[in-house]
Amino acid sequence: MGCDIHAWVEYRSSGESEAQVFGEIWFGRNYELFGLIAGVRGYEMLFSPRGLPEGMDSMLAKDFDPKCYHSASYLSTSELSTVCERLSEIYREDGDEERDVAQLAAVVAAMRELENLGCEQVRLIFWFDS
Repeated sequence: MGCDIHAWVEYRSSGESEAQVFGEIWFGRNYELFGLIAGVRGYEMLFSPRGLPEGMDSMLAKDFDPKCYHSASYLSTSELSTVCERLSEIYREDGDEERDVAQLAAVVAAMRELENLGCEQVRLIFWFDS
């Protein structure tokens, strides 16, 4: 049985009290990535799951059902950038030059641009199904 990630980029505009979802992200079944960001199905973990963040988008929070999902967490832009760098290293070490981290790097770039535009609490929120 496979494991899927459910992920969204979220931010809070300056002066706003509630966060907003920028967009849902589809990473496919990348178990190296899952391991790095939450210790799910991977061999190496950079970040332990933290649970859902305070002040997250209320509609998104309602979507999380602990009976169906696990390992909920979130990462900042700089943390996700660290993951991107390590994932690239893993692919090179494994001789898997054809795999790249372009999608993940694009998500990091979008998050950085939101920060450059003055948005606060830019983060990737995610959880997994089995």
